[in-house]
Amino acid sequence: MSLANALLTHAEVQVHGVCAAAGNQPKNTLFSFHYRRTGTVLTPDETKLESVFQTDIVVPLSLALNNRWTQQFNSVRFMDDPTRIAYQLNHAAVGAIAGDSMPSTLGVSTLYRTSLRGKSYRGGNKFFPISEADTTAATADQLNAASQALWATFLAAFILPLTDGNGNIWVPCVYSRKLSLPTQLPQAQIVTTDIASVLLNKTIRKRNRHGQPSIY
Repeated sequence: MSLANALLTHAEVQVHGVCAAAGNQPKNTLFSFHYRRTGTVLTPDETKLESVFQTDIVVPLSLALNNRWTQQFNSVRFMDDPTRIAYQLNHAAVGAIAGDSMPSTLGVSTLYRTSLRGKSYRGGNKFFPISEADTTAATADQLNAASQALWATFLAAFILPLTDGNGNIWVPCVYSRKLSLPTQLPQAQIVTTDIASVLLNKTIRKRNRHGQPSIY
């Protein structure tokens, strides 16, 4: 039996995409975001949340990524109901930065801070592919000023609450997998903390699990 609308207060929105092959193989990308609904009177609707998320979050994100990246679809899942099927909608946003990209192992990292201390109350995200044009010779290991401005625009959009077409307000938050019981029936126990600030790591980071297989 589905949960009542008033009990649906947490959502996970995922952006699925692909980083095109550049001498090796294409690489799938997955960017996850979590939100808390501030009220329980209005009707929650995955389609309404997905629509505003695509406009307010994915569009500025795509402006900072290399054009090797192409969005495939978004998925929206109300986390409080483990039996509720995620909603999916296809999209085809493309990274706006033309020119050579960096290897898929390199990307941009962000840090999410909340009002509480501890590993369960902070999070972050990692994004790729990024571009060779994101750095200059003087600061080759760091994002240059132009790239920092693009990421600052995205993060400024992300930190703001989303208002969907039904009037619901969704606040970005950190989801604690350790403290939550996401498969508990009939209602999952979801522990989140509202994000107070987002920091951009200006140093380009390496993620080994995004690496391509070796070629001999």
